[in-house]
Amino acid sequence: MSEELWPWDFVVLQPLSDGKPMHLKGIYAAIKERRGKGGINEKLFKVDGRWGDRQDYTHIVRSTISHAVTEGYVKHLGTGRTGRYQITDKGQEYLAKIQL
Repeated sequence: MSEELWPWDFVVLQPLSDGKPMHLKGIYAAIKERRGKGGINEKLFKVDGRWGDRQDYTHIVRSTISHAVTEGYVKHLGTGRTGRYQITDKGQEYLAKIQL
């Protein structure tokens, strides 16, 4: 991969690409695993403090997931914090279009 930063839709949908439902914590973990391997802005792993003690990227992930649900790329299974997310067929097609 180049030094280019990946679009957040790709960063968030990629961990879901196997079709298995995943909690937000699992998505965060998959993104953290990619840390240092390029594609994700390292500055986003800091804690700003404006939104509590979460790393900044978690807010982007939550926003991106919310948008993906609205667009029909991901479905939310369950409710609240115990809910999990699963990529839809539409989401798989979209991911294939933006695949790096």
